[in-house]
Formats: sequence, structure tokens, C-alpha cells
Amino acid sequence: PRSAPPADTAVSPAQIAARALTTADRLIERGDPLAARELLSAALRDPSLPEVDHNLLRAKATALNNELVFGRVEVAGDPITETYRVQSGDRLSTIARRRALATDWRLIQRVNELENPNRIRVGQPLKLVRGPFHAIVHKGGYRLDLYHGPPDDESRWTFIRSFDVGLGELGSTPTGRFIVRVDSKLENPAWVNPRNPSERYDGKDPANPIGDYWVGLDGLGEDAIYAGYGIHGTIEPDSIGRQESMGCVRLRPDDIALIFELLAEGISRVNIVDRPPR
Repeated sequence: PRSAPPADTAVSPAQIAARALTTADRLIERGDPLAARELLSAALRDPSLPEVDHNLLRAKATALNNELVFGRVEVAGDPITETYRVQSGDRLSTIARRRALATDWRLIQRVNELENPNRIRVGQPLKLVRGPFHAIVHKGGYRLDLYHGPPDDESRWTFIRSFDVGLGELGSTPTGRFIVRVDSKLENPAWVNPRNPSERYDGKDPANPIGDYWVGLDGLGEDAIYAGYGIHGTIEPDSIGRQESMGCVRLRPDDIALIFELLAEGISRVNIVDRPPR
């Protein structure tokens, strides 16, 4: 008798995502959340997965990193975090600089839930978060994806979490490769409307359209033609998910505060892409 044809062993994209989510849950249950995070990041690199599956993977990874990175959880061997014991004369700013964290000192205050950053005691254990962090802005999805890893090797970037963004009117946010400009990160930045120089706002003016934080960008290589762009906040939260800025990337107030703490001048990369969202 003729043998039966081989069964179809092709795995659908939905099955790939489901297996990744199930395996990640098992790894977390077994006490290996770092392996779960790497598994989820690897799955997110698969361009064949539909957006609905990418959303599920991102949500799972975000929930995991809310504990591993931004919460009080500390896992031995995590390359993103470390434990530090306060020494005599320490300040959060000196700790961040001495440990070369490539993150802002305010992030130490955030993850350790310190009410007063000036009140730390000798011997106190602190969770430190080590950069560098990078961002990929997906214009098609009005989304900023945050990653951790070496600046020049995207294949080794680990997905951390996503943020909703607003973009430039009429598609004016440029696509390209950028780096956070040295000496560009500003808290309570003053702003002058480039289209109407008589319209000026002081740094602490509640009517300042760019909000409380500014992170400037420099284009790299052939994208060096783009100047004056940045990532900033907004006093118009309804503009998130829409094209209403003058070309910059907007975030909600709480989100830009976190991005300000994570991206490092002269190190962090920001890629703006126009391909369909993933």
C-alpha cells in the first residue's frame, strides 16, 4: 500500500507567539525571569508575527520588566541591574557617575522609592539600573519601543517596554538614525516657537507646549541633515497618537520623565522608522 503523505508540520505565527508566551510563563514559574525576558525579546524580533501577537508579547515583557527593571525585584545575574551599598559621602548623582550607569540619578530614586533623594544612609542597599537604553519610534504605530543593549548592535538589544507617542504634523517627523545629543537633556526647558519667535515660554511656565523635559537628537551618518529635533513632553495629552507637533516626538508627562532618566547623552540611539508597526 502507498504510504500516507507526511503531515503538515508548519507552525503558524499565532502558534509561535503562543509557545513563546507559554514558555515564558513556565520559566518565570521556575524562577528564571531573565531567560523569560530574553525569550520574549527574541520572539519580538520575528517580523512574520502579526501585530496582535506582537502586542501580546510586548505586554508580557512590559509586565516582567516593570518588576525586573523598575520595581524592587533584584535577580542575581541580571546585566541590567546591580546592588550597591551606600558609602560615606555618597549622593545619588555621584553614585550614578561613579558606577558609570549611563542613566540619570533620578532613576535610582524612582526604583528604590526614595521620598527624599538626599536622605540615604551609609550601608543602605540600593538597586541600580545600568544602561545604555535606546529607543525605536514606529511612526506607523505612534509608538516608542525602549530597549537595553550595546549601542552598535541592535541584534543584542533587549526589549523593555513601549510608550505611546505623538508625532509631527503632516508626517514631518523624519525617519533615520539618531543619537542623544551631548548637553541636550534639559529639565524645565525654555522654548521659542521657531515659526513665531515672539512666542516665548520660560522653563517653568505651565503653558510651555513642550512640557517639563527635552531630549535633543543628532542625526547619524546621512541623517546628520536633520537638526533641531528631539523628544519632549506635552501639555496636550490628547495629541498623543496624532500628528500635531512640529516634527518632534511627544510623550505624556510621566512617560517623558522616565525616558529622560533612561536615555544617555552621547550614547543612547533613537531610530525612527516608517515601516508598519511591529
